[in-house]
Amino acid sequence: MSTAVSGTRGVLAVAVTASVLLAVGIAGWVTAGSGASASQGLFIDEPGARGIRMLVFVGATLVMVVAGWLVVRAAADRRRALRHVTLVVDDQVLADATTDAVAARCGLERDLVSVTAGRRALTVRVGPVGEGVVDRDRVAGAAALVLDAAGVHREIQVEVVRSGVSA
Repeated sequence: MSTAVSGTRGVLAVAVTASVLLAVGIAGWVTAGSGASASQGLFIDEPGARGIRMLVFVGATLVMVVAGWLVVRAAADRRRALRHVTLVVDDQVLADATTDAVAARCGLERDLVSVTAGRRALTVRVGPVGEGVVDRDRVAGAAALVLDAAGVHREIQVEVVRSGVSA
């Protein structure tokens, strides 16, 4: 369960509980009197009390309706906002994350891995590793995990440099 959903449910639970307690309290106050039942509470014949109690009852009901509407509206706005969240990932951030993932997963030093993020392709270059053999599929798999996590779809090209000086 996401935090947004649990937060909205929590607010809704508090609002419903407060509304019920307020309604019970108002009903008890409106029906207060000697032996008055709930149906007779609004019709107690004390001078001026009936009008004041009726006004409080209608006002409290109106407040509960408006509060309920605001809670429902806030929950709908939050859901709508969460549906339209977009993540913008810079190519350099994507390249750095891929470099870290490839180095960690393949057991290489980070300095031996270089990643260039282009518009349609991600190029992973692994520098000379001496006598070791670099598994291209493992390098491509590590890069694919990063791309999938970021929701980016690009072709992955793996280049292994056999000799030379790593940059």
